[in-house]
Amino acid sequence: MRTVGVDLAADPARTGLCEIDWATGTVACAPRPIDDDRIVAAVVAADMAGLDVPLGWPDAFVDALVAHRSGAGWPVASEEPAEGRRGLRFRVTDRRLQTGGIRPLSVATDFLGIVAMRGARLQHLLIAAGVVVDRSGTTGKVVEAYPAAALRTWGHPATRYKGDEPGRPDARQALVAA
Repeated sequence: MRTVGVDLAADPARTGLCEIDWATGTVACAPRPIDDDRIVAAVVAADMAGLDVPLGWPDAFVDALVAHRSGAGWPVASEEPAEGRRGLRFRVTDRRLQTGGIRPLSVATDFLGIVAMRGARLQHLLIAAGVVVDRSGTTGKVVEAYPAAALRTWGHPATRYKGDEPGRPDARQALVAA
């Protein structure tokens, strides 16, 4: 079984891609930049792929934008602002993580949105290449990955493991060993 992991960024020069061959226990990280064609080819050839990017926006946010564009107004205008915006800002997955003390970024209102735009284009390219993309992750070979939330949930440090700064490679090796 081969798994592909993609740490998607808005810029291909900051995107990471690794492939794991579980039968041999080998890991291969692709050299940067990682463009969309490289990601599509890797996912098509893999058995499973985890994409570290939101695969969509909150339904309430999408509905609000459509209503606003059509002139129907902003759906939550009569609600208490903070609570009314919560459903617009966070997906069901995000709100679930919040109950466990994890503070996810909002794909609708934080800088993460620009990466999600690339992720949406990538989903379109994958579907055009014949890959089943089910944003819920229950079918197909593509799932949304959230490494920091997973590490926290499993009781591991979820910061200071990315990059090549001193101690970071050691932190990654410790995570793999754990």
